[in-house]
Amino acid sequence: MELDLENHIPLISVVVPVYNSEKYLDRCLKSISDQTYRNLEIILINDGSIDSSLNICKGYEVKDTRIKVFDIVNQGVSNARNLGVNQANGEYIQFVDSDDFLEPNYIQTLFNTIQDDPNELVACSITSKDLNGILIDKWTVGNSILDLQAPNKELFLELIKKFLLFGPVNKLYRRNIILDNKIVFDKTISYGEDLLFNFEYFHHISKIYLTDNTSYFYIHDNPNSLSKRLDFDKLGLAKKIHNTLLSFFDRIGVNDKESLDVLYSRLFDYYYNTLFSLSENTELSLVQKYKRMGKLFNEESLQNSISYLNQRNYPSWILFAIKRKSPLLFISGKKISNLKNLIRK
Repeated sequence: MELDLENHIPLISVVVPVYNSEKYLDRCLKSISDQTYRNLEIILINDGSIDSSLNICKGYEVKDTRIKVFDIVNQGVSNARNLGVNQANGEYIQFVDSDDFLEPNYIQTLFNTIQDDPNELVACSITSKDLNGILIDKWTVGNSILDLQAPNKELFLELIKKFLLFGPVNKLYRRNIILDNKIVFDKTISYGEDLLFNFEYFHHISKIYLTDNTSYFYIHDNPNSLSKRLDFDKLGLAKKIHNTLLSFFDRIGVNDKESLDVLYSRLFDYYYNTLFSLSENTELSLVQKYKRMGKLFNEESLQNSISYLNQRNYPSWILFAIKRKSPLLFISGKKISNLKNLIRK
């Protein structure tokens, strides 16, 4: 049954993938159990944890009848989230990572924001903290509405720059939209799967409601977190994500140079980081580095991205080496730059 018929309050399913989160899990689960919005179904997917996470989950299952625990062989965060969606009965779906936590009014605030327009999406701000509770950053655009049929370009670009549209954790989804359109987290990739999920979901709604009346607390410090276990080489996935975003930008008519600057600068940073990783890789010979870097330099998407950059944000020797498509110039320039930095110290 999806509704509490007496009070006519929709059931909301909270899906929590869990992997080796024993240090953080109690705070996370307590923050969900203590939500002021009470009509919850809390689905915990233990994804093959080898610490005490499963025991902690089962302890909460005994104390709170709204909690259901599923223990599976480790297959990654996408599989865990997909399983949670398939097991859910709620009218709405909420994703929470097991090392993060929520304000007491978090779900109630999201629901209040969306209840007059229940077929749309709501997203809130994200507050980033370290393990000691020290504030790192907060990403917000205040209280507003993004109309995807006639988007406010400045608002949309701010959401992109602040990554508020990318992850699944600060949002409230309609379960029927996910199921009816067969939207799933791609189990074959371990980076960007949440962004691809969201932008597929966006094709089936017309508005995104945004609230700063509550915030999702995102914790950086768990290296075992399912959402943080990424492939070393993310460039191929970054290009796939870039093309997805490029297509979506075009679909909603946000495709002027200022908008494309945001996308191509993001793509360039992935190339930039990959090139630096290659140059510092001690397992590759110099010939192997030259070959791989040369292949990247010849990719049209890298060369195109340079024209969209604020070039003052990057060392001139890097841009020169890329434009010249020269691994020798890049590696030599990096060595000279490292030497200069050492001398300054």
